[in-house]
Amino acid sequence: MLDKLKRLSSGRLAKNISWIFFGNVLYALFRFLLDAFVARELSLDDNGLLNYANSLIQFATAICGLGFSSIVTREFVENEKRAGDCLCSCIVAQSAVSVVAIAVLQVVVRLLAPGEPMLYTVTLLQSTSTLFGSLALFVYWHRCRDKANLVAILRMVAFGITAVWRIFALHFPKSLFGYTCGLAAESLLFGVFLAVAFFRNFHGTFRFSMEMVRRILKSSYPFIFSALLSIIYGQTDRIMLKSMMGNEEVALYSAALRLASALSMIPSSLIEGFRPTIMELKHKDEGMYLKRFRQLYAIVFWFSVLYGLFVLLFAKYIVLILYGEKYLGAVGALSLVVWYDAFCYFGSVNNMYMVAEYKSKWVQFTTLAGAVCNIVLNLVMIPIWGIEGAALASLVTQVLANFVMMWVIKDLRPGFKNLLRGIALRDIR
Repeated sequence: MLDKLKRLSSGRLAKNISWIFFGNVLYALFRFLLDAFVARELSLDDNGLLNYANSLIQFATAICGLGFSSIVTREFVENEKRAGDCLCSCIVAQSAVSVVAIAVLQVVVRLLAPGEPMLYTVTLLQSTSTLFGSLALFVYWHRCRDKANLVAILRMVAFGITAVWRIFALHFPKSLFGYTCGLAAESLLFGVFLAVAFFRNFHGTFRFSMEMVRRILKSSYPFIFSALLSIIYGQTDRIMLKSMMGNEEVALYSAALRLASALSMIPSSLIEGFRPTIMELKHKDEGMYLKRFRQLYAIVFWFSVLYGLFVLLFAKYIVLILYGEKYLGAVGALSLVVWYDAFCYFGSVNNMYMVAEYKSKWVQFTTLAGAVCNIVLNLVMIPIWGIEGAALASLVTQVLANFVMMWVIKDLRPGFKNLLRGIALRDIR
């Protein structure tokens, strides 16, 4: 029976990972190429404005998500009969918070950047993705039903339609407003496609329950705080760069970050593919459950190391080929920031471990340490080293929050030891 369970688990894992991997890789590849094309077409100032607006919106996204994406998979596994009610409750709650967040964001952007009407418009259009993004919760239901292939196809269709729109918006005539409308439309189309597919295949109840929202929030609230703090140390550098140096430096630094994470879809896909199986194995086979974590840590770490070495050797040529000569100022930052990816992925796996072990209260503490560290380091390093200082601050922050803190917090040390065994390639076969 145990062998059968392991074979079934491995088969589902392989299927989920293969489709999530294929879908994410294809989507990320085309999106990366589109972003590089847009960066070449826009001036450094306009591109910096887009990235600055996106950084502000990430704060709203962190709050509006309510931490549900980290919890819903476990809810589907543990209470399958009420999966529809869970989805409905979470989507309604996220949508309500998003409407408020969009309004607040308009006030904030006017206070931070008075006299920039185009920034206000771009921020408003892009921030609608927080509202439409609530429908992305359907992704987790489809994946739990082994329909990752459907998610991959629907995402590519939504992207393809809006990508054509965005390319035309930059040429006939060039319009930052039209381009930003395309960004918002992608989230809307993808969400609608997911919802239609869900209702065609779901036959249970789909009702809002305030009681369910409260219950899920009791588990997810640490992830709200954690997501917000993650955004602080993930986006504060760009906000500080704009206030201290200007839009062009934001554009250069954003290009470095985008190139550093150009292959992030590979480890991210693996993490999402492992998630449903790991949650099930926790209740069925503790040994295999821990082994899956070790395998995941090993893969994401050594993949990141290999990519980091490649970028370190060819950073200048990568920037020239993909972004052009005007972005050569990003080379130094790219050579530094590429190394933080390994520790960034550790954070995603660590969060999964804390959810599975019902230790999610510690998420907020690890992330708080990272947020405080990042703000302090950026304040010190940006005036001295510019975008290279921001890159170094990001690297140190990721190491502290997602590696050191796992050892510092005694309750998480078993997970830290498993992490070390994983990156040392011990007991992963």
